[in-house]
Amino acid sequence: MLNWVQPFNIFSFLHTHDSYSSSTNKLCLIAAGSVQQSNTHPPFIPSIDNLYQSTNDWLFGHFCYNWKQELQNIPSTYSKNNIDFIDAFLFIPEIIIDCKKN
Repeated sequence: MLNWVQPFNIFSFLHTHDSYSSSTNKLCLIAAGSVQQSNTHPPFIPSIDNLYQSTNDWLFGHFCYNWKQELQNIPSTYSKNNIDFIDAFLFIPEIIIDCKKN
């Protein structure tokens, strides 16, 4: 699967590592390519909600560790982003592959 997804410049590979509940038989999800993408900035929740409401589609991506500040009031030990990784990135994939167990 990872070899297949390499030609795409954006992808997400989510694997259960065989820990799944009885309510699902998913083994992994792969999202490849991008129909639309968004660099989300604080405040995150309204930005994500607006993106989802405008598209009503799958969203894949990542959030930085400090995003927790918007959900919970927990002091952060994080000091500086030395690699300039963006706080949040979301994309609507061109292709979604749902790998099921069995």
